Amino acid sequence: MNEKYVQALILGSIIGLAIVIDDIISPKNLINNAKYLLGDLPEHEDEWLGFRPSLPDFLPVIGPSKNHKNIFYCFGHHHLGWTLGPISGKIISGMIADDNTNLDLKPYSSLRFS
Repeated sequence: MNEKYVQALILGSIIGLAIVIDDIISPKNLINNAKYLLGDLPEHEDEWLGFRPSLPDFLPVIGPSKNHKNIFYCFGHHHLGWTLGPISGKIISGMIADDNTNLDLKPYSSLRFS
């Protein structure tokens, strides 16, 4: 495999690779790989690397807040936000507009943690 391709894969696939080869994924290595792939980058001031948060049941929270009915939640898609974001946005916009839906959204309620 081409070395530049491997570095691009490491740089662009932190989520999956961090589980498998977490010793390679470090802020220093990511910065060095970015500089190698992208050329002359300005100096950075700070870096941070950590695990992505996940909910205990691995389901997103979609729906109104328990305490504030004008606040709606839509988070916790577990690395699938780009994929599930559009449909989740459609569901949330329907909830805000008080549209009827044929979906059972109880499993996604924030109240499941109460």
